Amino acid sequence: MVQQWNPQSMKGLCPFHKESHPSFSFNRKDYTARCFSCGQTTDTIQALMDGEGLTFTQAAKKLFELAEIDVLWEKTYQDKAYRYPHEEGELTQDVIDYAAKRKISEATLRKCGVQSDGNGNTVFPYRDDNDVLLTVKYRPAHRITKGSGESKTWAQKGADTSQVLFNMNRCSPDYPLVICEGEFDCLAVYEAGYHNVVSIPSGATGLQFIDRCFDWLSQFEELILAGDNDEPGQKFNQQATTRLGAWRCKTVVFPDGRNDCNEVLYYDGKEALMSLIRDAHETPIPSVVDIMTVKAADLALMDGIETGIAPLDAALGKIYYSTITLVSGKAASGKSSLISSIICHCMDEGNVVFLYSAELNAATNRSWLDYIFAGPRHVLSSMSSKGTPFYRVESDVSDKISTHYGGKCFLYKDGASPNIDDLIRTSEDVVRRYDCKLLVFDNLMTITSGDEEELVSQKNIMTKLTAFAVKYNVAVILVLHLRKEAAGTTVTLDSLSGTAKLGNLAHRSITLERIRPDDKATPDALKNMDLKISILKDRMRGKTDVIGVWYDEMSRRFYTSPEELDYQYSWDKQHYDKPLVWPHDDNEEVFGKIERGA
Repeated sequence: MVQQWNPQSMKGLCPFHKESHPSFSFNRKDYTARCFSCGQTTDTIQALMDGEGLTFTQAAKKLFELAEIDVLWEKTYQDKAYRYPHEEGELTQDVIDYAAKRKISEATLRKCGVQSDGNGNTVFPYRDDNDVLLTVKYRPAHRITKGSGESKTWAQKGADTSQVLFNMNRCSPDYPLVICEGEFDCLAVYEAGYHNVVSIPSGATGLQFIDRCFDWLSQFEELILAGDNDEPGQKFNQQATTRLGAWRCKTVVFPDGRNDCNEVLYYDGKEALMSLIRDAHETPIPSVVDIMTVKAADLALMDGIETGIAPLDAALGKIYYSTITLVSGKAASGKSSLISSIICHCMDEGNVVFLYSAELNAATNRSWLDYIFAGPRHVLSSMSSKGTPFYRVESDVSDKISTHYGGKCFLYKDGASPNIDDLIRTSEDVVRRYDCKLLVFDNLMTITSGDEEELVSQKNIMTKLTAFAVKYNVAVILVLHLRKEAAGTTVTLDSLSGTAKLGNLAHRSITLERIRPDDKATPDALKNMDLKISILKDRMRGKTDVIGVWYDEMSRRFYTSPEELDYQYSWDKQHYDKPLVWPHDDNEEVFGKIERGA
């Protein structure tokens, strides 16, 4: 309620903070009101939501009714396969009393739709922006003792859950949106006087709400992230900022000794919490940093993608995030096998991959992954009428792979634009929506940039991919061919197809070669192996190296040990009593017929 309202000047005391001189003014042109002291703004719909406890949709309908305008509202779509939760009961005194101990009023509980189950538990209904109830969460209406084993929160039994946001149906896209970790933090912000606030459904480690609410969140010009003042909360702020857009994200910075919004409300009061929201820090300019504020890199702590080939991982550490790695090799040297192996290992670790492949179509790319996932135990060997061996994955195994890894690898559609700017735009969408961590581009020669001069085009492509890797903290692999004159010669950075500067622009450069018996450049210890992987350049570790690997033609796996040859990916739940026969004892290939080469 606005106190000391003057209908002539259209001013009154601000309802959002304490003041003695009217600074809350109504604008007749756009039907908005703004406080010129604290900066808080509201409009007609927001006033209806605040004054009458309506949701955004209800307030919009009420406004049309007051204006006597007939509107045909679309019916809400109901998913017949979804198990919708049921409503719980009205607020009970034990829930109201517990919230009061946390400085949350009964009025706030009612306006935010909080309920009770009649068993001493607080109920938080999660509704989408159309007021459809999709998730119901419960929390005991009392303090939970650490180590007691009592559940802190749980979802309604027998009902499905959806990654919608608590209180999103009461928020307007015309104002900045505050995103909190927990429901009581959301209620605390609402209690303090800022009502455009939501909480996430799965805690600091769950960013799936971005996928589910992506279009709804895209309406907001400003987002204020209020993750808790601990390591998970700060990591949430950083990761959410990357995916939601640094240009529109601010972060609430809590004072020492205060962990979240509810603690600030409890110990410091409403105005202190409102000040933190108003003073939320803008995301720093991405291209500018004070180097003395940068912590020196510790490769042991840096995150990234492993290849699954033990000696290669020992040499590289990881394919680190924020880096670009070049992979090159002569024709039939095993580039596709290595790339597919890395993709499979990345997916098996639970990460999402984006693949641009101009030389292999979607079906062929899928088959490469299936061979590696299946392994020698699940690949069948046959002979054609002409005596040519061919291989196929067991059909039920392929189905299991599809089920297990669905949503983990996204392929750029065959025939889609190969222009680097289109690829970057698609990559941004995949990274932001699906939290993709590895992006593979195969290969450079098939990507266009609009530059007529080939070497300039290649350099620009490399520069854009490198910038993308750094901006989104992802690992990028770019595949190159070798120059024709490199055949039969020792491979160096100058052997890469295109300008020699490409190797210098990358963080790492790796090349694959078949091992020939007469190859004097290959160490004697590797000459009984099929291929060698040479690390030509490594800015991260500052050294070069050569690793030998064997190749299993049936499963298209690279391996250096029995464990790698018989590696059991997570889709395969079967227990095997007997190990595969190791095919290299006494230099005899006794495991089926393993041809050299890739």
